[in-house]
Amino acid sequence: MQKFQKIFQNINFYLFFLLVFALPFKDNFLPTILTAWIFSWLFEGNLKQKFTGFDYKNKYYIPLAAYFILTVAAFFMAKNSSTGWYHIQEKLSMAFFPIIISGSNSLIKKNYSKILLTFILATLSVSLYLITYAFFTNLHIENGTWHLTVSPYSSLEKKYTFFQLINIRQNIFSGGWLSRILHPSYLSMFNLFSLLIIVDFFRKKLIHKKWQKIIGSIAILFLLMMIYLLQSRAGFLALAASIIAVFLLEILRKKQKRYFFAGLILLALSTTAILSSTRMQTVLKQTIGILDKKETNLAKLDARFQTNFAAFQIIKENLWTGVGPANMYDELKKQYKKYGFDEAAEERLNAHNQYLETFAGLGILGFLSLLGIIAGGFYYAYKNKHYLLFFLMLILSINFLFESMLNRIQGILFMMLFYSLFIFMQPTNRQPDSNNQ
Repeated sequence: MQKFQKIFQNINFYLFFLLVFALPFKDNFLPTILTAWIFSWLFEGNLKQKFTGFDYKNKYYIPLAAYFILTVAAFFMAKNSSTGWYHIQEKLSMAFFPIIISGSNSLIKKNYSKILLTFILATLSVSLYLITYAFFTNLHIENGTWHLTVSPYSSLEKKYTFFQLINIRQNIFSGGWLSRILHPSYLSMFNLFSLLIIVDFFRKKLIHKKWQKIIGSIAILFLLMMIYLLQSRAGFLALAASIIAVFLLEILRKKQKRYFFAGLILLALSTTAILSSTRMQTVLKQTIGILDKKETNLAKLDARFQTNFAAFQIIKENLWTGVGPANMYDELKKQYKKYGFDEAAEERLNAHNQYLETFAGLGILGFLSLLGIIAGGFYYAYKNKHYLLFFLMLILSINFLFESMLNRIQGILFMMLFYSLFIFMQPTNRQPDSNNQ
């Protein structure tokens, strides 16, 4: 029996690392890996100890469980039962990830740093693959010389410079043209979190040898470059907020002026990158126009404003119960048609804002549950001086403003995997962050 358990402990260990590594890749194989990992956890045995040993009254678990229960309850509002079941399956990780990761075997708990390193390597691998793919698939011989096509439209290539094409996301090395296997906002988020893990490794002196410092520094610069190339609005804002937070924390920790000036330089560079983005300029211009009440023609606004406005209308009409996650698109479509949002209707856009998506779908209780998850993460990070959890919550709370992240398996798995890892698992070799504050 012990031999049998040992085999499944090893299987569970490798499947968990495979799940972490697969997360930044295309999500086709994630459900299969996830299912195999859960079954291996069950076959390890000691189920009574695993389930009874978990604190279900844990204040950090309650909002997660509440969100899942509300999703299950909303199933009875679903006009399409298959869509309702899909939403339940999608949110299962909110209820069970904390239990499973809390009951992880000793092999996983002993390799906490390697779990984080695996995610960094996966993100770097995806980014390197995409850069390489974009380069070699657009490199060809023309009149006996090698030529690199940098835009999918030859007319634009003649009109704009390389960097201008990046800023308008019409360069093969930018936006969706570059991020072929997943949404640019998600890859930007993964790149930023990987970057911050490397920064944390530097802080904890897990990177201390000269060659490690060189590789770590190159990786940070590469990840910064990828965030710029992806041209994600959420990615830019999360990067700027993270830079400010990193250097404020370092100033408070070491009280050295050099961090203040280094932070100002990096913040200036990131601000320049943000303002040079045509998409960000459009958002800023339209936001100012809305606030000044100069822009009143909603049909002319950016599609994200239209989806947010439509979600607001649904909330106003269904404040307490919501319309149910499974019915969200039908309700949004009604609003799109009502206000003439043709682009949003044609592209079948969701609310593109997790706060609004949750409020419109699950009502005020669902919205409060989501706020409870975020507030709980920030509070745990503050109370335990958990550096990476703080930045995870910062990145998520900003990305939630631009994407309905919990509607995608990669979004919800990213949140729940690291949220559970940082709060509910007790690693045997993790260096406490309090030593570094």
